[in-house]
Amino acid sequence: MLTSRAELRPSQVQGIAWLIDKKRAMLGDDMGLGKTAQAAFAAHDVAPTQKKLIAAPTYACYMWKECLDLWFPDDTVAVAQG
Repeated sequence: MLTSRAELRPSQVQGIAWLIDKKRAMLGDDMGLGKTAQAAFAAHDVAPTQKKLIAAPTYACYMWKECLDLWFPDDTVAVAQG
């Protein structure tokens, strides 16, 4: 599993830059290309100290939490369901 920004693939870095440039965009990459990492790092770059809301299917919530805890250990990550 990706453990830091330093491990991003060049295509992921390019995707992050694209997301930041567009301000509002949606990733539509194939499965396994790192959409979670791209979205998380772009959101963190744009507003590192602001709260973020991620709406995801129930099955993906804890995967997101695990990734965010790993990539941003100083941030507080909570999952709300229901």
